[in-house]
Amino acid sequence: MAQIHSLSIKHYRGIEEFYQVFNTRTVVLIGRGDSGKSTILHAIQSVLHPRWNFSFTDVDFTNCDTSKPIEIEVEMIDIPEELMRDSKFGMYLGVLRQDGTVSYDIEAEEGEERRAVLCVRLEVKDDLEPKWYVVSRRPDQSKVEISGADRALFNAYMVSDYVDNHFSYNRLSPLHRLLRQSLENANEIDRLLASVVRSAHSKAVEEVDLSMFEESLGKVVETAKTLGLDVADIKALLEYKENAFTESNFSLHVGNVPYRLYGKGSKRLLSVAIQQAMIDEGGIVLIDEIEQGLEPDRIRHITRGFKNKEQGQVFYTTHSRDAIIEPDVSSIYVMKKGERSLRQLDGVLQGVIRAQPDAFFAKRVIFCEGATEVGIVRAFDKAICEAGQSSCALKGIVVVDAGGHNKFFDYAMKMTDAGFDCMVFCDDDNRDVYEMRDAVIARGDITLVMCDNGKAIEQQLFTNLPDDKIIEIVQYVVDNMPDKDVMSQTELTNVGEFTTKNSEEKERLRILWGERAKSKAAWYKNIEHGEMLGRVWLEALPQMEGTTLKREYDTITAWMNA
Repeated sequence: MAQIHSLSIKHYRGIEEFYQVFNTRTVVLIGRGDSGKSTILHAIQSVLHPRWNFSFTDVDFTNCDTSKPIEIEVEMIDIPEELMRDSKFGMYLGVLRQDGTVSYDIEAEEGEERRAVLCVRLEVKDDLEPKWYVVSRRPDQSKVEISGADRALFNAYMVSDYVDNHFSYNRLSPLHRLLRQSLENANEIDRLLASVVRSAHSKAVEEVDLSMFEESLGKVVETAKTLGLDVADIKALLEYKENAFTESNFSLHVGNVPYRLYGKGSKRLLSVAIQQAMIDEGGIVLIDEIEQGLEPDRIRHITRGFKNKEQGQVFYTTHSRDAIIEPDVSSIYVMKKGERSLRQLDGVLQGVIRAQPDAFFAKRVIFCEGATEVGIVRAFDKAICEAGQSSCALKGIVVVDAGGHNKFFDYAMKMTDAGFDCMVFCDDDNRDVYEMRDAVIARGDITLVMCDNGKAIEQQLFTNLPDDKIIEIVQYVVDNMPDKDVMSQTELTNVGEFTTKNSEEKERLRILWGERAKSKAAWYKNIEHGEMLGRVWLEALPQMEGTTLKREYDTITAWMNA
């Protein structure tokens, strides 16, 4: 069934101009607040929904400027057969090339495997009257109107805070489309619904035959069960309303209670179940802020279920870390405010998504080589807060433990390509990664904070810290890690005797302890130990002018405060 290949938006709400090709059946839209994610969903809903009376006002035009029309276009593939007939829009079709581009020169594309494309456009001018067209790029054709009934064949529906409509059988609801697909003669649906309504006027409700709903509702019940929602006793009943009976009065009930009266979480979950049943039948589902009203485990379960779908397409926006862990990284698109297209994430970042998804909701990211560096940055951040300045969290900064090796360089480059401002805080003792380090330096768009050549952060600390702070960080190991080899080859009976040694012997001990601290013995390789080192580093700053540690501190804090 239908799938969106590309979306174009002009002069709609906060988007002046936008174009994006979608090459996945699951599209996860992330980005900071007010970046335009929800606008994208509403644009798709507006151009594909069967409603003819969509209401537009001046505020739907970018900057309320009605002198330029709203134009929203979708190029659709896997088009319903009914729309491909020559009597419908067969003469307006384009062809999707193997390279992903679309051509409307049919004869020129005869040699390639053909995949039909239908372009649907919504136009709204200053009279605020929406018009829907099928558009052709051929020189001898322009556009022809498309009806709401034809747009309904795309099966596009939105899940948002206002989902009560999804629990009734009115002509614009997904239940109506699901019921239509379950009947042998789908064209009879309106006559059958009208017949039941007429019967209800003359018979008691319990005498009315409602068996026509059973097959489609069975699909919803089974899908809901996979999402952890037990609605086995749900049924379609006539709901008493003050207005006259219509097909809208057929709605879902549990017992005699209309489902629209349930809580937000339960309603959104059932709405998602209905939509997922639509996806299985080949529909387009739009979910704004999928996490609302749902527990983290349910969010992850639902998003896992969207993977590897062979039919239909789902678009959802999210601000939840739990909603991006399960999808493949290729399905995640980043929206940056004011940009004209989305940014897709490189496959290298799949590991970051699994381990630290918070990074993808940040404005800026610090990639630390390991836990020690993370702890040091946390200590700096705490000091900044205590000085009355904003914390990293308030500035939209996320600190990532990149897990060592050379991955932090690759992560930072790929995240920068995706539109994030990145800094790398790392050692400089691994010759195997010097080529990638040099690549980062050559780019010039990533802030790089490194130790002296050949040194790890532990060795840099033992090189630059004053004597009293050397004693403090070594005594910390003695007091908290009795299994560590601190005193051998030192000729010291206690750490305090370090101050009695001459400069040459002190230098030897600094090198010895620095090597042991960074070795497999790992004196400070967790966040708590890193925070201690950061605190000591801060206390020693007045004594370290001109050192590498002072330069690193200045670079880190200047970037954090920028």
